[in-house]
Amino acid sequence: MSQKQKIKNCPICLNDSFIAIETGVHQCYYCGDEVQTAITCTMGHVVCPVCLDSNFKQRVIRHCKNSKAEDPSVISNVFLSSQLDTKGGTEEYFLITAVLVTAVCNFKKQYPSKELLLEMALNRFNIIPEQLVDQHGASGAALSAGVFYHVISQGQIDESKVWQNSNLLVSRCMDRIARLNTPPCTLRDILLVITICVDFLSETLQINLPFPQRLICQRNQSPYCPKEGCIFLDRSSRYPLFSGILGN
Repeated sequence: MSQKQKIKNCPICLNDSFIAIETGVHQCYYCGDEVQTAITCTMGHVVCPVCLDSNFKQRVIRHCKNSKAEDPSVISNVFLSSQLDTKGGTEEYFLITAVLVTAVCNFKKQYPSKELLLEMALNRFNIIPEQLVDQHGASGAALSAGVFYHVISQGQIDESKVWQNSNLLVSRCMDRIARLNTPPCTLRDILLVITICVDFLSETLQINLPFPQRLICQRNQSPYCPKEGCIFLDRSSRYPLFSGILGN
């Protein structure tokens, strides 16, 4: 690992110190590739050189390409149980799009087409104007759901139905988020929109993804966390920061 890589923040816990450990083969936290290194962050995380130099969306794609999980909560937990090391704007909401595309492809055993659909999803996601999200709050999460549905339903139903259902899904996400009547929260919106999309897939495409009955988020140290008002917050858990995504 180069000296430049040694001094970069760990993208998982954002710790700024890397230390030498016994040289060995370790699995990358994101993509799962095996890498021989003697360098880890002080929390023990190992990230391959490619993922370390990638931005958030590129890391998401690398993880999704190698994932065989069919449950969206399992795929997304790799990122939601660590720090969302993004630059704000729409970037973090790409997790919704990529995780759901991956889950559907894995569920249908369409592994060869997954990479192409992820690239299509990324290209479509990248044209979402950041100004729209900045001025209209949770639209980033909702629009990410629309991108996912448009990509995954192509060739499955009539084109006019793709357009109609994509808009219905976006409006449903916006409505559900607005009705929470709590302060903005990226993690809450991601969890909620993934849940809505799983239900919508079942309703419109008869794709029934495996999914836990309840999702629990415990990252409550943010000053914007709605605390008791959050539908995904379980204060009774023993986990101090974020328990990941758990079934009831």
